[in-house]
Amino acid sequence: MQIVIATSSAGHGPVAAARNLARAIATSSRGSADVSVIDLPRQLGAMADLTVNRLYNFSLRHGLLWNRIGVGLSFRLDWTRLGRWMTASSGAEIPGLRGDVVVFTTPWLVEQALDGLDPGATTHAVVLDLGPPLSPGWGCAGISRVHAPTPDARDALDGRADILGVPVFPPTMDRHEAACTRCDGAPSLLMMGGRSGYAGLPSLLRAFARKSGLHITVLAGTDPAFRGALERIASRAQAHVVVRTFVADVSPLFATHDVVLSKPGTMTIGEALAHGKPLLLDGSGGLMPQEVGNARFVERSGAGLLIHSPASVPPGLERVLEDASYARAARSLTALAGVERIAAAILRDA
Repeated sequence: MQIVIATSSAGHGPVAAARNLARAIATSSRGSADVSVIDLPRQLGAMADLTVNRLYNFSLRHGLLWNRIGVGLSFRLDWTRLGRWMTASSGAEIPGLRGDVVVFTTPWLVEQALDGLDPGATTHAVVLDLGPPLSPGWGCAGISRVHAPTPDARDALDGRADILGVPVFPPTMDRHEAACTRCDGAPSLLMMGGRSGYAGLPSLLRAFARKSGLHITVLAGTDPAFRGALERIASRAQAHVVVRTFVADVSPLFATHDVVLSKPGTMTIGEALAHGKPLLLDGSGGLMPQEVGNARFVERSGAGLLIHSPASVPPGLERVLEDASYARAARSLTALAGVERIAAAILRDA
């Protein structure tokens, strides 16, 4: 049985979701499923790769305002027509999508991909938005099964989805990460920069420059220049700050930190809540449309706060640390980790 997971490298979340699903399906099928992961825009051609992947990541790294404007505009576009313009032909078979089952962890260019599928293939969409507005493509009529992370996401799809959680794994007991030995029990904050880092991270770190009695781990991404800029800020901070490169498996770091600060991406939110960790969500550069429902979910559940400016980050952290209700709410949402349930549902329909 051939299972293809179609994702997009626009941001870290869709790729992380695809990799988690591939691992969970391979484990659950006990080797009976041949699982592959493809970058859908790249498969569809250079123009699709440039428009969906490269421009998104560039604007995310260099300016959230342009990223927010671009994604907001994309919610209003006709992606069926746009996808046909980006690719060589409509309805042509896409080599990377030859499979008995095709699973989408990206909402972009799904319509174009469906045009080129074997009519007998079973299709699944694994929704990565926790609530409305949902990204275009998740609810395409041609998709056989839709898996939503929350009731809000299901309702935004007019009930056409089952609720199985976010495609992240529950925490494991094998931690491989020691807590800071220099901090003498001080509270700890994990700052998530994603694979490439993002434009707002330096300002957020500067906001902690005069705050002592705090341990901060910053995941700076893979860009050495960006990491160097963060290290210079860290060298002047009163808090104990450790700047690290991109880490593929963040689970051990979640286990050893009290609070997680991140952009409002579904995968990071899902991983943090799977570990019972409250969140500070960075809205200082404004929210992209697909992040609005994520931030609303976290705030309504009481598991974290949306931060609107770098200056409000330190008091926001104090509030989350001092009010135990945030940690309790986060611990009540550990069942959001749903990759194993999603994998089981995909295999049942195969």
